[in-house]
Amino acid sequence: MNKTRCIVISALVGLTLCCCSHSAKESYKDKDINIIRKMEKKEGEEKSTPVIDKTISIRFYDSTPNVPYIDVSSYFKEFFNTTLKKEKNNNSYKYSLEGGEYIEFDSQKDLFSSYCLRAFNDHPDFKTSTSKTFLKTEESNHTTPSINTISLKNYEIDIHDNGKEAYVPFSFLSKFTGGYSSYNAQYNGKDIYVIDGHGLLTDELRDVKYYADSYYEVANDFTTDRPADLAKYTYNELCFVFDNFRGYTSQLVFGDNNLLSLGLNGLIDHYYPKIKEYILSPKKDMYYLGIYYLFLGLFDGGHTAITNTSDGYVESISKIQSIGVIYPKMSREYATRMVAKMNDGTTFKQTKAQIFGIEDYDNHPNYYAYNAETKTAFVGFDSFVVDYDGWDNYYKDKDPNKIPVETDSYAFVRSKFYQAKKDGAENLVLDLSTNGGGNSDALNGIVGLFSKGKSSVHANDTFNKYRDVENFSVDINLDGNYDELDAQETEQFDFNLGVLTSKLSFSCGNLLPSVLKGYGYKILGEQSGGGSCAVIQESTADGIPYAHSSYHCLSDAAGNNIDAGVPVDFPIERQMNGNEADVSNFYNFESIANYLKDAYREIE
Repeated sequence: MNKTRCIVISALVGLTLCCCSHSAKESYKDKDINIIRKMEKKEGEEKSTPVIDKTISIRFYDSTPNVPYIDVSSYFKEFFNTTLKKEKNNNSYKYSLEGGEYIEFDSQKDLFSSYCLRAFNDHPDFKTSTSKTFLKTEESNHTTPSINTISLKNYEIDIHDNGKEAYVPFSFLSKFTGGYSSYNAQYNGKDIYVIDGHGLLTDELRDVKYYADSYYEVANDFTTDRPADLAKYTYNELCFVFDNFRGYTSQLVFGDNNLLSLGLNGLIDHYYPKIKEYILSPKKDMYYLGIYYLFLGLFDGGHTAITNTSDGYVESISKIQSIGVIYPKMSREYATRMVAKMNDGTTFKQTKAQIFGIEDYDNHPNYYAYNAETKTAFVGFDSFVVDYDGWDNYYKDKDPNKIPVETDSYAFVRSKFYQAKKDGAENLVLDLSTNGGGNSDALNGIVGLFSKGKSSVHANDTFNKYRDVENFSVDINLDGNYDELDAQETEQFDFNLGVLTSKLSFSCGNLLPSVLKGYGYKILGEQSGGGSCAVIQESTADGIPYAHSSYHCLSDAAGNNIDAGVPVDFPIERQMNGNEADVSNFYNFESIANYLKDAYREIE
């Protein structure tokens, strides 16, 4: 590596101009960029303003003067409080964690390699509570991962170096460190914002919505065109992400086979060239239209979508959406699926509210109902939620009155198991018919009620090609210990269990029936709606936030893909009254009770 000297113009504060770097073709500028980690409302002001925590040196190469680069070590040190072990071999830079997991960049060949990429997702200071919750992570195991090497030349993504460090596009690094915790650092075209979407570092949700107008300042500036190099990089990076960093694609509007066989760029070039034209447009309104239609095509039932859109984005789409006639088929398919899902949700919820006497269902979707004649209890909830602060408060003095029954899914379901036992229930229906998913910690707690205080989640890593099993212990009796007493506590929950699902049962609402079916419990209703991949939240290279299904794909115990839903043991069909569906059979105490009695009698 030839050493060179740089000409520094000291009059420019925070800006270093270099005539050249380690090679004659790579001139660059270093610029100090603000890092924003919180908002603050000053006395007498109506709105909160961003607080500049510090600055960090970001590099802009002359070949891509608007695409921010950063050296890998600095990124992890600043945003993940992690010092990586670094090894250099010619133009290749390998960065490792203590467990041997690594990422590697070759600046000459523009190669990206990884071993156990998912290990780079978590910040070491993450916490979910200040004390403990009902869940304890036990030793997990996995098969041997494969090393995955990808040519970034195929995506026209350049890797640079300075002889000591690899320099990688800032947004590229945020793509695999974003993880499933909704934590990463996002560049909005002006500043860097630290996103802590679950409040795992700060006990406060700090997503894009938290930063509001400050974050969207650049996005809402329609007087300034988009730089061509940033537009091109934004498109190329999206292609890389959806070719490599997503898992199963069986529910895409675009079509599974098209994406897998052609790649995202090939698919768009072949079928929807206008999307590419618009995403590359210097005009923000056209760009937003391209992004809008791209994510219509990438719609997979609920995990992949644009999130927290700016006012400018929404206004642009509403003004020019009529141009969508160039994609009539995709628009109609997306609209049909979304309308059908919304109508389904309304039908199911209205039916449940009527049958079980639930008032204001949208605000109170958790319910319990017992039918003494059939000795059958229904326990229903629409999302998996964990109240970490509530569990903190409970475990401080173990006051039963502080168990967060109203705000935590595990606490709610657990309490209704005791209620069902007290009522004399022999059959219990866990109603997931309108459950759209949520926090997997809640899921593991609920699984523990059926499996002697233990829970295991199986998954396939489609990026590094390995299977893993995460094991958990659940505090069933809430004494703060994880022991045989928890297993003994579950022995009283000897119900004939049925898990009620519909096409609306998605994500964790799809995983829970899969896990329980593996334990031998019965699934009732319709095959669940799928959604088996953990979700990553991130943003485009210029700051448009989005979420997508990741390469961490949940499976059954045998490693089978469950993205298409979980088959049922007792099908329940909708009855049609003209054009309207009647789903009351899904909540029929008598027919369900008769089935469960017969099914478990056969098992005995």
